[in-house]
Amino acid sequence: MEWIYKFIAENSHAIYCWSIALLVDGLAIGFVISVGYFWDQAYRQGYEKGYKDAQSDNY
Repeated sequence: MEWIYKFIAENSHAIYCWSIALLVDGLAIGFVISVGYFWDQAYRQGYEKGYKDAQSDNY
């Protein structure tokens, strides 16, 4: 168990940097996923509206 404390003491700066990097990457991936979700939702609504408008023009 002592080796964990020694490892943390010797590599604290690297652990801190990697934790910040993983946090930033996680937030970026979350942002991309949320933009993709809302983009698909808006596209679906626009497609359905366009489809309804096209059907109403045919009759």
